[in-house]
Amino acid sequence: MLERRIKKERKRKAEQAELRQRELRAAANEAVSDLGKALRKKIQMSMGIQVEDTTVEKVKQTDQLLAKLVKWQKDVNDRQEDRGGEEGNIWNLQFVKEQEDEEKAKVAKQLEEEKRKRQLLADYTVRELLKRIARVEKISGRMKNTKVDLGLKLGNSQYSKF
Repeated sequence: MLERRIKKERKRKAEQAELRQRELRAAANEAVSDLGKALRKKIQMSMGIQVEDTTVEKVKQTDQLLAKLVKWQKDVNDRQEDRGGEEGNIWNLQFVKEQEDEEKAKVAKQLEEEKRKRQLLADYTVRELLKRIARVEKISGRMKNTKVDLGLKLGNSQYSKF
């Protein structure tokens, strides 16, 4: 039993070592090929031959094609919607537009109602404030009419101007 486990462990370690060796070889080959590419590119540049990076060009072309495709698809979808959607039925389109207009009217009406309520609330608060100010002025007017000298009552001369 113990021997089996030992064999399995040795086998596993050997596989791991082999895997590491393969990875190292692949990395070395890749480094050599990258070095070779760089060397070839440098030689070509020194000889005066213009070097084009084909991968960059391919990516640019792909991006341009994708942009054109997206634009074209958008145009197609817009035209299809103008013709009445996927079904191409213009009568359905008019019905849908009427429903959308009704919904927009409802939303506008709700917004107007909310605005009116806010205005009424603001008017109410302004009226209440004006009433309170008037009440304070009325009370101060009574005090002036009765000629009560607050400064003398309170013993403070700064209140005597009331």
